[in-house]
Amino acid sequence: MNSTVLNKHLEVNQWSRPGVKFKESPTCLVVHWIGPYPMQTWRDVWSWWGNAREHKRYGSTHAIADQNFLISTVPEDEVSWHVGGKNYTEYAKKRFSEYQTPNYACLGIEMTVEGSDGAISDSTWDTTVEWLRAQCVRLGLDPHKDIITHQMVTGKRCPLWMADHPSELERMRQDVEKK
Repeated sequence: MNSTVLNKHLEVNQWSRPGVKFKESPTCLVVHWIGPYPMQTWRDVWSWWGNAREHKRYGSTHAIADQNFLISTVPEDEVSWHVGGKNYTEYAKKRFSEYQTPNYACLGIEMTVEGSDGAISDSTWDTTVEWLRAQCVRLGLDPHKDIITHQMVTGKRCPLWMADHPSELERMRQDVEKK
């Protein structure tokens, strides 16, 4: 991996890192954005999740990609709270029907963004692609089937760049496959 990788795991807590191990290997990888907060760093996101009990809001992903770093925030053998919700898309209901929540089947990565339109820098894109590729290899996942967006699970426009430019998800999948 070309990016600097930092292990900075969140403390176990009910809001961002429940400390629950996956019962089975994750079956998909979910891409997120931190928006609508352009120019935040991984530290900003990590801090928000680290203080989640103060906000009384669930949220985290397994990794954060920014222009310079890949941060491991939750061990890859543990559940994180990144695709839960009150409502799920038909796609998610079908794909994750055997799970209490898709969180029990998915790893997630959060991307920092450059603008309020959700634009992703080339270096953040590359860091995300590297992480996705490593997970596909490790878990035996198919990038064209098993890399999805948060929007595909809950309908939330996340990541916004891919919601507004649907071909970008396929470009990311192809970049993962090329590597």
